[in-house]
Amino acid sequence: MLDGALSLLAQHAGNFFGDGIEPRRGRMNLNGGYACFRVYRAGDGKYLVLAALEEKFWAEYCRAVEREHLIDEQYADLDRQEEIAAELQTIFDQKSCDEWIAYFRRFDTCVTAVNEFKEAFRDPQVLHRKMIQSLTYQSPDGVKTIKQVGIPIKLSETPGSLRTGPPRFGQHTDEILTGLGYSNKDIELFHQKNVC
Repeated sequence: MLDGALSLLAQHAGNFFGDGIEPRRGRMNLNGGYACFRVYRAGDGKYLVLAALEEKFWAEYCRAVEREHLIDEQYADLDRQEEIAAELQTIFDQKSCDEWIAYFRRFDTCVTAVNEFKEAFRDPQVLHRKMIQSLTYQSPDGVKTIKQVGIPIKLSETPGSLRTGPPRFGQHTDEILTGLGYSNKDIELFHQKNVC
């Protein structure tokens, strides 16, 4: 998991290795540095993402909120970006998240809601991609059905599948200890001393 998480930093790591400058939260281009690519709070306290990095999407956004004077300032310096973001925040304050989503459907720009868990797990694309799955399995307490996150890597020849339910606490302890090279005598001693 560490390897996967670290690999997501490839772009920022490349910049750091190149210039030695530590990235600053909220000041890099794509994590809040640009006003055109950041998270804003709607009037109801929910959040929206404006991701209008391409010029055509930014221009359309500015026209949609009647701020055409900002079109040419998309990539202004960071201090000006803060001023632009403050102006955009006053705009987003004027409607609820749902009202903004409905409003922006008429425009070719990139604005979407930041979903809470319950919203993310009902999202049509998440459901279409089968990222929420139910699994029925036999537990010591009887048949159980649980929901869990599906398999993110979709392979046509060898699709992944959910095959077992969650293990009981300690269910695989002996198997794991045997795999680590402990003898049956060692494992029995661990049990006697309540080590496992």
